[in-house]
Amino acid sequence: MKYYFCLVFALCWSSPVSAAYLLGVASPYDAMSGDYGPSELFRMEVDGSSYQSLGMLQADGADGDFDAIAASPEHGILAFLRTDAGSRPVRVNPLDATADVLGPPLFGSEIRGATFRSNGTLWAVDVQADQLVEVQPMTGEELQFIGLSFEGSGFDASQNVDLVEDFSGQMLLVSDSQMYEVDLTTGALTERFADTQNELSGTTPPLLVGAAMGFVGSESLIGLDVAGGASDDFYAYDLENTFQRTLLLGSQSATDFEVGDLTLVEEPVSSGDYNGDGVVDLADYTVWRNTLGSTSNLAANGNDSGTSMNVIDAADYLVWKNNFGSEVELGTITAGTQSVPEPGTCLGALSCLGLLVMWRPARRSLAI
Repeated sequence: MKYYFCLVFALCWSSPVSAAYLLGVASPYDAMSGDYGPSELFRMEVDGSSYQSLGMLQADGADGDFDAIAASPEHGILAFLRTDAGSRPVRVNPLDATADVLGPPLFGSEIRGATFRSNGTLWAVDVQADQLVEVQPMTGEELQFIGLSFEGSGFDASQNVDLVEDFSGQMLLVSDSQMYEVDLTTGALTERFADTQNELSGTTPPLLVGAAMGFVGSESLIGLDVAGGASDDFYAYDLENTFQRTLLLGSQSATDFEVGDLTLVEEPVSSGDYNGDGVVDLADYTVWRNTLGSTSNLAANGNDSGTSMNVIDAADYLVWKNNFGSEVELGTITAGTQSVPEPGTCLGALSCLGLLVMWRPARRSLAI
C-alpha cells in the first residue's frame, strides 16, 4: 500500500507553484547635468500594494542610469546600465540593490526596454537604432538585430518604451500610451490599443515607460506612468476586456521619474502548511479536504489569485501537493500572488485527488 500511494503521488506531480511580485527601476532627469539617474530599485505586489523602495541601484559601487529590467527563473534578473559607449548588460541582486556587469557595452546602443520570452530568450529595444536586439543572457552578447517598422515605414522608438510577452506568447511593444503587437521575424508593429484617456489627476494620457504582465483578477498589462510631474502612477490594462484601465497605485513617488521599467519576478513558494505546524504533510491535506468549497474558512487558501481568490478549491490543493514533505520556517511565509494553474493541471489535480480519496488504508494510519 505504501508503494502504491507513492506511485500515485509521483504520477500526479506537477511543476512547482510560484509567487510573483513586480520589480522596477526608474530614473529622474537631472536638468543640471542633462542626464538621467541615479536609478531607484523598487518592488511591489502585482495588485499595486506593498510598494517598497530597495535603494539606489549600483554597479561597482557607483550609481547610474539603469533601465530595461527583465527576469526569468533560469537567468535571474537582468538590466542595462547606460554608459557613454552604450548600454551595458548587468545582473541585479534585489536584496542589496547591486548589479554585476555581465559584459562590455552594446556599442552605440541605448536600451530602454527588455523582456524574457517564455522560451528563455532575452529581447531588448535599442532606441538609438530603433531596433530589437536579441541578447545572450549569460554573456550579454548581441545575437541578432531586427529593425522596427509601422505601416511600412520606420518606427521612431521613444525613450518611453518597453517589451512584454502576453500569456498567449504574443510579444507586445509599449510606447508612450500605445501598445503594439510585434512580429519578431520582420520587426513590423501592429497597433493593438491606444490609451487616449487622460490620467485621473492630469490633463494628458499616461506616458508608459515600463510594463510587465500580471494577473490582477484577469490577464493584465501593468504599466508605470511618469506623466504629470511628481505623481508617478501604476495602471493595470485588462487584456481580457479591451484594455480597460484601472489605477493600481497613484502618486507613489516624490521623485519626478522620466525613464524606467517593470518586470514580473516569480519565485518558489514554500507553503501548503495549512495547520501552521511547520511541516507540509497529510494533516494539511485534511484541513484542505474539510474546507473544500468554503469562502469563509480560508485556512487552506494557499492560492489566492484569479478564480481561486477567497475560495478553497483545486488550486489550493496543488499548493499543498507541490510542497508536500517540505518544512516551513514559521513566521516567514507571507501571502503572495501565485500563478494560476492551467485548466489541464487542475483536471490532473482533481484526478489525482480522486485516486487518493478512493484508496484508504485499513485499520492503521498511512505512513510515507
